[in-house]
Amino acid sequence: MVSLERREIQRIPGTSGDAFRAVQNLPGMARAPTLTGLLIVRGSAPQDTQVFLDGVDIPLLYHFGGLTSVVNSDLLDRLDFYPGNYSARFGRAQGGIVDAGMRSTTRTRWGGSATLNLLDGSALVEGPLARNLTLVVAARRSWVDAVLGAVLGGRTDIAVVAAPVYYDYQAILTWRPTPRDELRGFFLGSDDALHLLFTRAGDSAPTGLAIGQHFDRAQLRWRHRFGANLSTELSVTPGYTNTGTDNGDLHFHTEAFTVSSRFELGWQFARTARLDLGFDLQAGPVDVSYQGPALERLPGMPRGTALSDFTTRIGIFRPAVYAELELKPAPWLRLVPSMRLDYFGEVDRTTLSPRVTFRAEFARSWFLRGGVGMFTQPPQFQESLGAADARAPGVALGNPNLLAQRVFGYDLGVEHAFSPAITASVEGFYKDFDDQVVRPTFIGFGATSLPYVNSGVGRAYGMEVMLRHRPTSRLFGWVSYTLMRSERRATPTDPWRLFQFDQTHILTVVASVRLGRGWEAGLRFRLVSGNPYTPRLGSVFNGDSNTFNPVSAPVNSDRLPIFHQLDVRVDKVWRLPRGVTLDLYLDVQNVYNRANAEGISYSFDARQSAFVSGLPILPSLGVRTDF
Repeated sequence: MVSLERREIQRIPGTSGDAFRAVQNLPGMARAPTLTGLLIVRGSAPQDTQVFLDGVDIPLLYHFGGLTSVVNSDLLDRLDFYPGNYSARFGRAQGGIVDAGMRSTTRTRWGGSATLNLLDGSALVEGPLARNLTLVVAARRSWVDAVLGAVLGGRTDIAVVAAPVYYDYQAILTWRPTPRDELRGFFLGSDDALHLLFTRAGDSAPTGLAIGQHFDRAQLRWRHRFGANLSTELSVTPGYTNTGTDNGDLHFHTEAFTVSSRFELGWQFARTARLDLGFDLQAGPVDVSYQGPALERLPGMPRGTALSDFTTRIGIFRPAVYAELELKPAPWLRLVPSMRLDYFGEVDRTTLSPRVTFRAEFARSWFLRGGVGMFTQPPQFQESLGAADARAPGVALGNPNLLAQRVFGYDLGVEHAFSPAITASVEGFYKDFDDQVVRPTFIGFGATSLPYVNSGVGRAYGMEVMLRHRPTSRLFGWVSYTLMRSERRATPTDPWRLFQFDQTHILTVVASVRLGRGWEAGLRFRLVSGNPYTPRLGSVFNGDSNTFNPVSAPVNSDRLPIFHQLDVRVDKVWRLPRGVTLDLYLDVQNVYNRANAEGISYSFDARQSAFVSGLPILPSLGVRTDF
């Protein structure tokens, strides 16, 4: 586990002070493609990693393009990253865990902060409402719509109906009626909308693109301490999520009403032993509708079927119980065995996940740490759909009889503290993927085979190195390096192929130093192997359809060029009367304007190709005030 402190979150160059973008610089985390915001941990798929805010599962972590997350970073009390072998408190994931803790306020008077930059503006206000009753409120709104509207305003082929706009809000109301009780209400919401209309000359009718995503969460949490050795926590979180895409003939919408709840009991029953018991539930209906191009010609679908059309409701019911025992049999040893029992109602499967971790001080300031465990995850919604395509009756879109996917993870590492501020660590890991959901090729499977099966397997292994200088009065930073290989195969007898997000080398250097007189400067440098891709060797002309059919090399048999980029940040802080501070900052991504390849495009006959570059140099000027 790696924990980031508030100053690190606010000052890492290239992140604009966003906590969740800061996590992407830690060992074990692969570089996400530009404008995606994906969390790719130790060779797992992005959907395999979960993000929690005080137990609330965040369905959509980033606004459009991944430039900023949906939570104001000033609301966070802590931010922990678990690349593997995490607590049994977390489940339904086979990748990593990002666990953020929201804070309340102990301020005796009202105050807050406000930030303005080229993308958006945000504000936070906090203070006491009454004795033992406090409130924190934060909100953010973009003005990308105003900028893009001005840029596209002179074009005749694109009409801006509603340019990209996003907003989010958070509120925390905390009441402490007794020294042993804390009752808290936490409200969180986010909305993104984009609507463009393309009007090209010669078109009989204009085509449009509309994308939207929205969610709301409301959590009520009660904490109670029965005594020095016994405590309990109960939370209930109803939520609503709505996403949609409309692009020409494509219409895809989801709407979910869910309730999450958690109960935990912590008992320190001996000086060297603690037991944590918990119950964790996710439940609710999810409505899914799709009209558009055929997802893929499934077995039994007539040839020439070009469209798919379905509407269905998925009932989510995922209860879990877990137990974790923390033992300290000796002053130098900490041992944590745990167990988690999950039920996934969509596929009617039950899984039992044993785990154990340890940390031992085998010499002064030298620690050995490690763990082994099993981690399970239900299939994605579209993979377990039992509904049939309206254009191909009797043909299921998914496989409701799938198994839960699982990973066996193994970690072993060494950590040394040179001083209270400087630490170094080396950790090796191995992950064995089993029962992974894949699409069959349908060659040799027969006409009755299902569109998804659990025949996939995989492996990911590597080493993570980190040298870190924790924040002091002047300096913080780290150097992290990950050496990794992630591979997959559709069946146990197939040859291994590189995973689509495999990155062999990931080097990150972060440093920030206070120069005096309110000046602070920092840099971030990244050097990362290019992602694998499948090159095209040429094409064959099809006279019947008058098209060129591409001829491809083996899957993921080549790599994009190496990615490297330098980001810098400069802050100037003025301290004003009455405790007010003013921070003017310049955050520049890709300082030397490197044209990093994010993909490759081919001509219609695959004879010519060109790399698709990511973002050019991107400066962001902002101002922040705290009062």
